[in-house]
Amino acid sequence: MQKEHLVEMKNLAQPPVAIRMVCTIVFHFMIKDGRDDSWDTVKVKLLNNNKLTEELQSKDMNDITSSQASKARKRIADLRKDPDFKGLEGEELYAKIKSKSAPTLGLFQWCEATEECYEIFKEVEPKRKKAATMKVKAE
Repeated sequence: MQKEHLVEMKNLAQPPVAIRMVCTIVFHFMIKDGRDDSWDTVKVKLLNNNKLTEELQSKDMNDITSSQASKARKRIADLRKDPDFKGLEGEELYAKIKSKSAPTLGLFQWCEATEECYEIFKEVEPKRKKAATMKVKAE
């Protein structure tokens, strides 16, 4: 995502639903203290970050708490329930989001991928730790 897209989004007083909701989902994945997810807070805490693009690219699943993932998952469900997007899945959903804002589609795809990676990570990481413990005991 180019920085000028973030600036454009940040400058919107009343963004389209797609932009607001997707930025809120990203906000929950990126900001640990995400109790207040109003548009003004999202703009200040997320979209003002000059290194957001780099941080999105290097997001570590260890840094996401279960609370953050839960809030992001809820917002993804809320987006899918919105009248503009209700009943849409896959390519239809992507086309509808892209029609509102192409950069927002990229962010939404990042959110879906991050949510999926987080779910896998939370299942695999405890097994990885147990395997390391067992290896130490075996040695």
